Amino acid sequence: EEGGDESKNTYLKWGEVVEWYLEQCENDIGDSVERLEDMRKKLNLVIRRLLNVDLILVTVGDPPKNKKEEQQTLLAVHPNYVVS
Repeated sequence: EEGGDESKNTYLKWGEVVEWYLEQCENDIGDSVERLEDMRKKLNLVIRRLLNVDLILVTVGDPPKNKKEEQQTLLAVHPNYVVS
């Protein structure tokens, strides 16, 4: 947007999004460490798809160079994506 102030936007780190979702599914996951890790892997795949294929999410700043950097990457909804 013209004249928009980016400081008003709130971004979430990739890792924060994953942790938030896992907390929402805590009752479904239970105490299973295997299920937790499986769910974490799937969430990372979904986020990568939303970034690279569906173009619903965008990275704020430089895209991650490796999987370690992914968790610190800031994410935002693409400005042209209409949230209904």
